[in-house]
Amino acid sequence: MIEHKIKLKSNIEIAYFDLGKSSETLICIHGLGSNKKAFSKNIDYLSHYIRVIALDLPNYGNSSKGDYPPTLKFFSEIIKDFIQELKLDKVILCGHSMGGQIAILTALNFPDMVKKLILIAPAGLEKFNQDEIKRIERYFSFEAIKNMSKEQIEYNVKLNFYQFPDDAQFMINERIELSKNPNFDFYCLTVARAFQDMLRNPVIDFLPQINQPVLMFFGKNDELIPNNILHPTTTENLAKESCKKIKNCKLVLIDNCGHFLQFEKPIIFNQEVAEFVRN
Repeated sequence: MIEHKIKLKSNIEIAYFDLGKSSETLICIHGLGSNKKAFSKNIDYLSHYIRVIALDLPNYGNSSKGDYPPTLKFFSEIIKDFIQELKLDKVILCGHSMGGQIAILTALNFPDMVKKLILIAPAGLEKFNQDEIKRIERYFSFEAIKNMSKEQIEYNVKLNFYQFPDDAQFMINERIELSKNPNFDFYCLTVARAFQDMLRNPVIDFLPQINQPVLMFFGKNDELIPNNILHPTTTENLAKESCKKIKNCKLVLIDNCGHFLQFEKPIIFNQEVAEFVRN
């Protein structure tokens, strides 16, 4: 797939895939520690129905590296600037995990730019008290991320799946190779700080303010949302309660599926999204 790059007014360069000829555009936002390849099983299929753009956030993939403020607000403004720079009309935002939390903020802060929302196992639906935040943050500090062993990297990636697909091995390999990159410190800082921001600024209370139609996905076997140690409810319960708070929300729960559902169950995901963008 051909990679494109565009420089925003902030001088940040964004790398992205862009496929499809439709006048309508779907922008896909990856999750924490990931990149635009998270949507590699979806772009081609969906491009028959809509123009599909999947981008790398700053300090991820092939986008600019630097000491940027890795907050959800900053990433939301990057999405806004990206939409403006490409001169796009109202777009459909599709976000996975942290990307879902960013998509929600973008829809709330810049409602005139966002037509619909697709939320894939979105983060930000749980509230954590200060003690819980401190406990979790220990495992996602800059040092913890930088010094992660190959075994821990493999375990963390596989935790995203109910049944790890062979063709997801590149996610493990890329993350291991990343530790040799001269910009690795920027990546570690971005992941650590963005993770803190995700915990400290949940979006659950803002869901009733979303006026756009929403398509929400969760895998029933998601091991990451909710946090099953601190919040022993089921993914299904959290998903249903969250969807109820949104005025116009369709929830799709997928059996035998983990957190990275657009990659693990692409056929179901692609069909549901195609129907949602057409209607």
